[in-house]
This record gives sequence, structure tokens and C-alpha cells, in this order.
Amino acid sequence: MPPPGVIPDLTSSYNEMQTPSIFAWTICAFAVITCVALRSFTRFYVIKKIELADFLPLFACIGVLAYISLSITNLVMGAGKHTWNISASQAMSLGHFANTTTVCYAVVIVLAKSSVIIPLISTFTPNKKTWLYWSYVALISLNVGFWISGGLAVLFACTPREKIWNPFLPGNCINQNTLFLTSSAWNIFTDLWIIILPLFSIWHLRLAMRYKVGVSIMFLTTIFALVASTVRFYYTFKLVNTTDVLFVEAQLGLWTIAEMASLICCSCMPVFPRLYRWLRGRDPNISKPTNSEYIEFARREKQQRTTISNKSFGPDADTQVLVDTEMSIETLPRSMLPKHDGPAYEYVAGVHVNRQN
Repeated sequence: MPPPGVIPDLTSSYNEMQTPSIFAWTICAFAVITCVALRSFTRFYVIKKIELADFLPLFACIGVLAYISLSITNLVMGAGKHTWNISASQAMSLGHFANTTTVCYAVVIVLAKSSVIIPLISTFTPNKKTWLYWSYVALISLNVGFWISGGLAVLFACTPREKIWNPFLPGNCINQNTLFLTSSAWNIFTDLWIIILPLFSIWHLRLAMRYKVGVSIMFLTTIFALVASTVRFYYTFKLVNTTDVLFVEAQLGLWTIAEMASLICCSCMPVFPRLYRWLRGRDPNISKPTNSEYIEFARREKQQRTTISNKSFGPDADTQVLVDTEMSIETLPRSMLPKHDGPAYEYVAGVHVNRQN
């Protein structure tokens, strides 16, 4: 029912959510396509190393474009209008597309968060027996399990299924409002852990403060996804407590696309420093060990480090830090290292410090 004094207008084509929706879709689509294209170029051409995880951002990008396509269809059909300005048949058609769009979101969010978490496992937990490794495994497993079950629950929310978009049919439905609120809260929870776990790993490395801050800033880009998921929770709460469903759904959709785009862009960030060095001509084409070879070497060094005697180094000695990430093995200047005396070789949480004469 419309508010007091408002007269329904089923013939009006005015939609106040049309402009902000098109703007948000355009910005997010451009950002996602650009970031994924740059990441793919860096991995496939610059680094010349392809892993299964490299395809997750690509699939997530395709999913986002599919989500935007469904959202455009919804907008054309009347999504974003006030509920009292559309007919019952329009509302049922929109309900059908909205259900499909929600299932698409569940698929994309799994791909997007997996593309962020999986590289963290190989970067920060080369020793697979640590609690940090199992934390990452638990996080990704719970997230995949939650969204598979949640997607199926949305897809088959009613019996018969047609009752999802046609409330006049006899049948039974689950409480979808509870499902929507739970999923929004779950996203906030997982986004928090995606931020906390890498920062914990970084700040327990024996590195100079400058380097810790730089790497932390790169991973803190995930905070944009956290902000989007938090605002999305607000609009989800508003949605389940309003009768103007179509209008609030359009507002919710703005933050849904922002959340997905933020996660996908964050998954691409770790390779950008390598691309920047390559563009500046500071990435010489030399033979380097693979990730698995380097991790195995570093693991052996860790086992042997207690038997290596201390050694004095002159003031002109070269100092290198080799950081194993999905991107490369980087050489850092002496100024970025902490000042301390230690063994010739040290391996701490994925960082191999090599002091050479």
C-alpha cells in the first residue's frame, strides 16, 4: 500500500534508482575488468606462471558481468520503482529474476572470496602444519559450504518453486528474511578475518617497519569490501522490514555490486607491484626458482638454521630479503631491513633473510 496521500501510478516510467544504478554498474564493471585484465597479463605474460587459483578472478569477473546483466533486466522491468507503482504481474516477473540474481550473487561471492584467500595460504603458510594454515583452510571451507547451502536454500526456498515469485499459489516457504540477514552478517564476519589473518602474519615477520606498513596497506584494501558488506547488511535489515520492497532492493543492489567488485579487485592487488617494476624496466628476465622450489629450499634452511654459526659481516656486505609470494621473489634494499645480529640464514614465516659477503 502507498503512504497516505500518495496516489499509485502504474503508467509512470520514472525510476529514481535508474541513474545511480547505471553509474554503480559502470564503475564496478570497469574496475573489475581492468584489475582482472592487468592481473592476468602479469601472471600469464610477465611472471609466466599459471596456477589454478589464477582462473578464480576470471570466473568471478564473468559472474559479476552476468549479475549486472540480470540487474539491467530487472531495472528495465521496473526494479527500483516504488512497489505501489507496478502491477501484480510485473511484481511476479521481478520476483523471478530477483531469485535468479540472488543465486548468481552466491556463486560470485564464493569465487571472489576464494580468489582472495587461496593465494594467502601459499604466501603466508608454507609450513602446512601451522595453526595459521588451518585457519585459512577453515575459513575458505566454511565460506564455500555456507554459500553452497545458502544458494540452494534461495533456489528452492518454496515448494512448489514457483511460489517464490507467485505468493498466490498454495505451498510452503522457508523464512527468507532470516536467510538474507544471516548471509549478510556472515559476509561481514569473513571479511574481518580476511583482513585480520594477513595482518597478523605480516606483523610477525622480522622485517623493517617500512616494509611491514607497505605490505599491510596493500592487504588493507580489503577494507573496502568490509565497508560495502556492512552497508549491505543495513539495507538488508531495511529490506526485511519494509513494504516498499522493489525500491529498497535496488538500493541494496548498489552495495552488493560494490562488495563483489571490491573483493575481486583486492584479489588482484598483490601482483600490481610486480607489474609496476616490469613497466619501469626493473624486472630483468632472469631464471628464478619456482614457488615450490623456493619454499622447499626455505624449509630446509629453517631446519638447519640452528646449526649455522653466527658470522660477522663487514659494513659493505650485501643484504637480501627474499620474500616468497604468489608474485615473485623480491630483493629488498638494506634500508628496509631491521637492524639486528643473527645467523647467516634466517627463515621466519615465509621470509628468507640471506646475508652475503
